[in-house]
Amino acid sequence: MQTNDLWGGNVAMLGFAVGFYLPAHPEQARPAAQAALKAVGQGLTDIRLQTLPLAEAAEAHRRIESGAVGGRILLTP
Repeated sequence: MQTNDLWGGNVAMLGFAVGFYLPAHPEQARPAAQAALKAVGQGLTDIRLQTLPLAEAAEAHRRIESGAVGGRILLTP
């Protein structure tokens, strides 16, 4: 999809990042994290996750760089 398709189709692409918000409102960090973890625990989110052992960190980087990761990679000890 091109950006003009968004505009012409009266469509929006939205997101939310807390990187600039939380430093100004640190009291909101804990409640926000608790709500997010609760949503994940209740299966209300669609988080695609690949798990690899820490020893395979180089493989994780290869996957990320090649665009083969459609979610998150978790490295475990």
